[in-house]
Amino acid sequence: MEQTLGRSLYLAHRVVHDELDRRLYEHGASVWNWVLLREAANAGGASQRELADLMGIEPPTLVRNSTSWRTKAWSNASRPDDRRVVRVVVTKAGHKRLALLHEVVHELDTEMR
Repeated sequence: MEQTLGRSLYLAHRVVHDELDRRLYEHGASVWNWVLLREAANAGGASQRELADLMGIEPPTLVRNSTSWRTKAWSNASRPDDRRVVRVVVTKAGHKRLALLHEVVHELDTEMR
C-alpha cells in the first residue's frame, strides 16, 4: 500500500525534529527551549499570557519554562503597574544563549539543504 503524502510529511517532520532535539540537547536545550526563548525575544516584553497566546500553548507550560529561564538568568520577570501581569524580558545572557541555539539550528538547516 502506497504511503500518503501527509504520512510522508509527518515522518520527515519527526526525523528533523528528533535530530534537532538531539543536537540542542548537546547544549543543554531542546527544541521547545529554543522556540520559547526565540518567541520571548521576538515578543519584546510580552506578558506570559500574551506570549502563550502567540505560541498557541497553555500558560502553565510557558510559566514552567520561563521560571527555569529566570534561575539561569536568561530572562527577567517584570511587573509594571499591574502586579497580576508578569512580563517576560530576555536578558543579555538569554540573547547570547539564543544566538548559540540559532547556530545549532542553522547548521542543521544548511546540512538539510
